[in-house]
Amino acid sequence: MLRKSFIVAVMLLAAAGQIYAGQSVPEGLETKLVTNGEFLKAAAKIISEEKSDEAASVLRLAESSRDEAIIHLKSGEYELALEDVNDSTRKAMHAIVLSSSSNDRALREAVMKEEMSLMAGRERVRKEAQLKKGLAEVEIFIKTAERLLKDARNETAALKLKETKEVYAASLEKASLGDYDNALEDVSRAYKLATAAVKDIKRSQGDILTFPKAAYTEQKDILAHELKKNDAYAFFASTMVKEGEGESSRLVSEGLTYRESAMKAVKDGGDAQAINDLKASTELLIKALRSSGN
Repeated sequence: MLRKSFIVAVMLLAAAGQIYAGQSVPEGLETKLVTNGEFLKAAAKIISEEKSDEAASVLRLAESSRDEAIIHLKSGEYELALEDVNDSTRKAMHAIVLSSSSNDRALREAVMKEEMSLMAGRERVRKEAQLKKGLAEVEIFIKTAERLLKDARNETAALKLKETKEVYAASLEKASLGDYDNALEDVSRAYKLATAAVKDIKRSQGDILTFPKAAYTEQKDILAHELKKNDAYAFFASTMVKEGEGESSRLVSEGLTYRESAMKAVKDGGDAQAINDLKASTELLIKALRSSGN
């Protein structure tokens, strides 16, 4: 019965990919979300019959990706929504495989490693997209400040613009080396400097300007993303690194301690502290997986 259900699910997935490939993104995406919802229900039924904790955990990750797809769809971010729904369906497939191969350790580990590899790849793509958007915004304000300074010289603004360009260049260099986290921090700093330069010039002319925070630096969005990523790595590390594995076990323990600290900070309203703790936790969990050979 389980094998038959699994085959039917795979056929549904393949059919979905053929049907929606040629349609426009918004319309095809909405239909694909419906198919994904039905597929998740089928996966949940199969997994409940097998009672696999690992499979159930991966299925929860699939459901979380679907939730993100719906959020992105509502906000008009169709490409991100499409990535999310495909991510959700892939995770559900992996959950089914884990459920049906509870006694096959090699297959289980292969599925887990593939899931981690794909997740890391998606993280890279996400940060590259954030950088592209952030750098474009900074470039606009640099050009605006340069144009305004030609008409009204302002030494304070000129110094801020000079620093903006230096930080902007540093961000580009770090991005070229794959250091996306620090590159994003530089982009955020450059954005603040560039907008401050424009404000200084306009203020000297009697105009008051207010700029919103850059979309890619919204703390709530960053916290939600870091929490979801940490959830996944905490699951992978706890599952694949067993107690008594020396350094790997120590790293997992330390990573989970940082995670607990982050959860406390979230409850206390300390989003910035929570983000820092989650990043530290995730980094330690990744090191644990690498040191264990996973």
